[in-house]
Amino acid sequence: MTARPFLLGADFDTTGPRLAKDTGKYVELVQEINCILSHAAQDPCLKWSTLVIEVNTVAPARSLPFATGLAFSFVHGKHTGPATTASQALSRNTLVAHSYDCELSLPPFGGFRVVVTACMHCTAHTLSPSDSPRLIELGFRTGAVVDSEEKLGLYTGAEGESEKFASDDVPPPDIFSRALI
Repeated sequence: MTARPFLLGADFDTTGPRLAKDTGKYVELVQEINCILSHAAQDPCLKWSTLVIEVNTVAPARSLPFATGLAFSFVHGKHTGPATTASQALSRNTLVAHSYDCELSLPPFGGFRVVVTACMHCTAHTLSPSDSPRLIELGFRTGAVVDSEEKLGLYTGAEGESEKFASDDVPPPDIFSRALI
């Protein structure tokens, strides 16, 4: 059984950067997944704007050509057969941090398997003034905060502090060796 992954959150199509078309249909799911991710990834430098959800997908290798920086993946469901990224098996109750360019392997399996990958979409910083705050409302941790005048800033410090940061800022290297959930 091969299914196609679907995106929720930041996306890009022929009209430019936007919220993925199905994001509004799955508000509660998006908020719940983002709540779990925020709880597990407590380091404020960990950010994501897009969720890629694979339901019962079988694929030798899946990449995220639109992503940048660090990505996080986890698996849910009762199944036999592994899903792997960066040569690390995804297991229940474990959030695996990996580079966005690591391929996700989804071999044949038995049962029901959902794989969720959270990543930063490379165009998320160019979303419209109405879509950027919506991502934050949905629980995405994009690095953008909306102030009282509805202008966007980029969060890099303690609560209440806002300053610009370079797009090539990366999280600490030891993040790749930590299980987060």
